[in-house]
Amino acid sequence: MGGRLVLLKSVLSSLPIYFLSFFKAPAGIREFNLSLLGKWSWRLLVDKEGLWFKVLVAKYGMTDGRITRRGRQASLWWQDLCDVRDGVDLSIGKWFENNISRKVGNGEGTLFWKDSWLEGGSLSTRFNRLFELALDKNIMVADMYRQEVGTLGVDVMDKWTWRPEPSIGYSVRSAYHLLTHLVPVTMATHNDVIWNKVVPLKIQSCAQEDVESPKLLITWLFAHKELSVEALVEKVKITSWWWLDIRKHDFDCASNSWQSNPLVLIATFVTASIQPCRV
Repeated sequence: MGGRLVLLKSVLSSLPIYFLSFFKAPAGIREFNLSLLGKWSWRLLVDKEGLWFKVLVAKYGMTDGRITRRGRQASLWWQDLCDVRDGVDLSIGKWFENNISRKVGNGEGTLFWKDSWLEGGSLSTRFNRLFELALDKNIMVADMYRQEVGTLGVDVMDKWTWRPEPSIGYSVRSAYHLLTHLVPVTMATHNDVIWNKVVPLKIQSCAQEDVESPKLLITWLFAHKELSVEALVEKVKITSWWWLDIRKHDFDCASNSWQSNPLVLIATFVTASIQPCRV
């Protein structure tokens, strides 16, 4: 009898771990870990009748059809899952959101503005100004269509699809393959190669605030092969000229002159004129 009681207690105490097994792999296998979290993000979309989903709704609540994040009050697992769902990691971007789409059937379960049901992402992202003007930001595709034309005339439920494997749906294997073939934007490495080696250290700290936005954009474009090496060099020239023109009132140099031979001008002006910033 005593052995049965111990076994029963062990089974009962293990049920939450089995049904709510929110564990992630060690940080050393990052892509596999993200793939597992992506599985839960996918289940947030397709398994809304599951016990685990109802537990999360009861704990964190819902806003606009999504379980809320709750910031630091949330568990580490939930924070990590929301990072994947919302695309918080800048080094790989919105890899999950960009690879899911809503296949519209009768349109009753698809948000017109917020769901990604057309190529290119959600309409709220693509047409932000129109979205801000919309009176009903949570209107369904069927309701919008009904207002303009009539019913869609389709008797098929809407469903989510996973672009790498549309016929199968999300799988850890396909997500892992996707993540291992993404080109990450490693900002520190690109900073070392493009910026930090050609600007004195003290000037870097003073210039950081002024050039951060264009630098991030240029680095992202280069990492995603949207810029050739030649175009990248031209971007660096333009941004450096812009920085000097803003920061130094006595800087008198036309943009075309700077772009044609910046090294000569650096030797004659920067070394002689720019004093090290105080730290």
